[in-house]
Amino acid sequence: VNTTTLEDREFVLKLTEGGGVPSSSDRSRFFEIAKASTNLNWCSRFFEGWWTKLREGVASEPVAIMHLAYIFRHTGRHRDSITTSNVIEFGRDRFRCPPNLMSMIATNRAATFLDIYERHNDPEVLRLAKLAVGKAWENQKSDEASNVYQRLDKLKREMEEDNYKARVNQAYADWADWT
Repeated sequence: VNTTTLEDREFVLKLTEGGGVPSSSDRSRFFEIAKASTNLNWCSRFFEGWWTKLREGVASEPVAIMHLAYIFRHTGRHRDSITTSNVIEFGRDRFRCPPNLMSMIATNRAATFLDIYERHNDPEVLRLAKLAVGKAWENQKSDEASNVYQRLDKLKREMEEDNYKARVNQAYADWADWT
């Protein structure tokens, strides 16, 4: 069921037909409307276009980075989400960002690393996720960051269980020779 109001639809139409970059608050409203949809693919081109135009004149735009990293993650563009969120690795002198936004970007980055881990089972990715969620928690404690910590712990436990089972299976591989 689509619960988008007529006012929201008109707002989206106005923003998508305009040639310039909407204000940060208009982009945030657009982002909230887009998040309510079941598929974010339709809006990614607008956020990417606005980001391209913003980068021409602004060194950093934390709200735009947060929007884009979130959209990339939720459209399966994990590499783009990670590269967009690399800004959390910069010092505060290179990337000026309020702690709440830094936390959102870092939380999304950590969740993206966990998405990648679930596909590739590379333990190094869990380490990167832990570093990112640590930065998120350091900047602002949130339910979202807590959920990422819980997901990280679950994936670590599953990895340890799999490693244990593999060692046990290896130890008993030649059980037939025992008889």
